[in-house]
Amino acid sequence: MYRIILLNHFRGLPELMDPINDNIRYAKLQKILQHSDPETTICVGNELVYYGGPKEDKKIGCIRSLAEDDGFRWVDYSDETLEEIINIISKPQNNTHNVLHEGINMTPENCIIILGGTNTAGCVLQNSNVCARRWVDKGYNVQFHLSMCADYQSAGINQADKNQMAFALMYNYIKENNLIDKIDVFY
Repeated sequence: MYRIILLNHFRGLPELMDPINDNIRYAKLQKILQHSDPETTICVGNELVYYGGPKEDKKIGCIRSLAEDDGFRWVDYSDETLEEIINIISKPQNNTHNVLHEGINMTPENCIIILGGTNTAGCVLQNSNVCARRWVDKGYNVQFHLSMCADYQSAGINQADKNQMAFALMYNYIKENNLIDKIDVFY
């Protein structure tokens, strides 16, 4: 079974997020990668053009470099469609260390989507082009890793309050749309 770690708007707007919670998200991503098999785990991220770009994210750049050193495949997408991600993953690709990774035929039967990012109840769950809802509509099972999620659009007086609001909205969405068998939630 392939594990597709999808970092949906992972960088987000750090100016609106608590640095402690933000650091937890990066640490969780590192931990998942440390305990994953590079042969069956693929990282997929958007807005991840790192060093020197307008949305520079040095932390993700470093995590990506370490992951690629360990043999992981890391794919960039432009947030257009699920088909774009599926198509990119299906093709052989050289990573930034010039290591060739074979393409895979992504199907709901051979892949699970692991989600993390910002705006948990919005972009990650239901509003972006590559959100959980769209993967579930295509038949894929999804895992939310809450420790890799953060929210800055939900109402709240601090990051913990905003995250709790987002997680409650997410739970109600899953329950009301009868997705309990398609979306798992983990810390």
